[in-house]
Amino acid sequence: MPSALPAARPQAAPATVLTVASIAGFAVLTVAVVTGVLRPLDADAREWARPGGVWGPAQLRADLLVETLRPDRVVWLPVVVGVLQGVARRSVRPLLLVGLTVGLVSGLVVGLKEILATPDAHGDLTHGGSFPSGHTVSVLVASGLSVLLIRAHPPRWVWVIPAALVVGMGGSLMVEGAHWGSDVVGGALLGAALLCGLRASGLVCWATRPGAATPGA
Repeated sequence: MPSALPAARPQAAPATVLTVASIAGFAVLTVAVVTGVLRPLDADAREWARPGGVWGPAQLRADLLVETLRPDRVVWLPVVVGVLQGVARRSVRPLLLVGLTVGLVSGLVVGLKEILATPDAHGDLTHGGSFPSGHTVSVLVASGLSVLLIRAHPPRWVWVIPAALVVGMGGSLMVEGAHWGSDVVGGALLGAALLCGLRASGLVCWATRPGAATPGA
């Protein structure tokens, strides 16, 4: 049956490579975190980002960004974009993709945190494990998914926006001492794997083509 999926083939190979590379990088990093190999490097990075564990103007500014873009807020970005794109394309597929992605991200992050149970930079496990950073995953996936919903094959320069948000979030989390550097990198790799996986699978093209979502469409 004719579909929009063949149109994704020129993009599928690079997206697949990036998906595999991101998953492999995340797997290697996870092993390094669990075995404690990165703990000295994480400690040095934390001291560099927040010398002496002080809380000052830099931490206040960092906390403002972290709180503004926390997961329960940033999730509304793809939801709003999904609704607008669904109305414009007369299809429920954009919202279905948003729901699938949000559920997948939530399940993976919560599951990994509980299974790995790595203490945060304060030695705390009250809110689950620290690895990977849920804030980092959320801001990357929310902004990246919004980009893909607007345009399935966006120009490369557009990815500067999600990248800048990830760098800002990751840096802020380290400045305020909420996460280790490895948590932030792990969150970025997991988010990248999810976004590239959505693109490589053809789900993005399926969600963004016009028409009502009907069986066999």
